[in-house]
Amino acid sequence: MSNASLLILYQAFKSNFSDSAQRADQRHLRMWENIDDSVYCWFESLTEEMNADMRGGQQHQTHAAIFDFFRQQFMLGDESVKNCIEVAWLEHLFWQVPAKFAVSDWHALPSVFKQLYIGFHQRSPIELPPS
Repeated sequence: MSNASLLILYQAFKSNFSDSAQRADQRHLRMWENIDDSVYCWFESLTEEMNADMRGGQQHQTHAAIFDFFRQQFMLGDESVKNCIEVAWLEHLFWQVPAKFAVSDWHALPSVFKQLYIGFHQRSPIELPPS
């Protein structure tokens, strides 16, 4: 783990969301064959699990709680925590999720993350890409 703040974020997530963390661990192991020292890669695996949930077309109450967890960590965290949340989690959220399946999660996403997401992607995930 690259610094203590990121290790604390990782451990806090795993402690608060054991089922989601276990699914992320499994995905991470399938992709990388080990749980390495990259928190960023692990949070990308978590995001892909969340995206898979959304692509399945089901609403997931856990996602709203995860969004709130990350909002709290983002607001209170140091720059390394903020960067990890933004780069490893938020930028990958909604990847290849059809707009119709992203709506409920987009509406549940805290406004601070909506602004960052739109700033990076230049649109919300529920808008059609420009043609």
